[in-house]
Amino acid sequence: MSKNVLTIDCDWIRNPEQVVELIRLCKHYHKHPEVYFIKEHQHCAKYLASGDTLYNLDEHHDMGYNEGSIQQSKQGIMDRGNWVRTLIEHNLLNGYVWVKNYESYAQEENPEFAEKINKMKTFMWTTDINILYNKDFKKIVVCESMCTLPEKYRFIYDALKHIFDKYKEDSIINIAKPLKL
Repeated sequence: MSKNVLTIDCDWIRNPEQVVELIRLCKHYHKHPEVYFIKEHQHCAKYLASGDTLYNLDEHHDMGYNEGSIQQSKQGIMDRGNWVRTLIEHNLLNGYVWVKNYESYAQEENPEFAEKINKMKTFMWTTDINILYNKDFKKIVVCESMCTLPEKYRFIYDALKHIFDKYKEDSIINIAKPLKL
């Protein structure tokens, strides 16, 4: 049965107003029973089950940004920039909703990948963070993404830990290492 999973990439934050918005969203779910904190976004894949619908609050779509990354996704290799594409490429997601910033970049997809997207139950991009409220999320995963998070907002990852009543932190040793499906 398809379940909803929310991933929050701290690099979505680009201004002080978004800090407040993100804190408000996390306070809304502060009693959620399954919250996980990770350092790099590709590690989110281990918290997803086949058939889940992924809601991703993120500056980036994470569907590959160059030919090398796209080829890796076809081979089942996930990194921080192609992990969503890899899951879609291997038919592991029932849906994908990207909550992005107005200026977030998204490239056109090739017809082969577009066909995979069209087979998904849900595929949507929006800038409306309000769609994340009052959803039934099976899990919430908060990602630091320090390499793409503006330096002045790097405090937010640790600050969000104080909002949730309980959470688990991933103990990955080599956080930047690509993962194999």
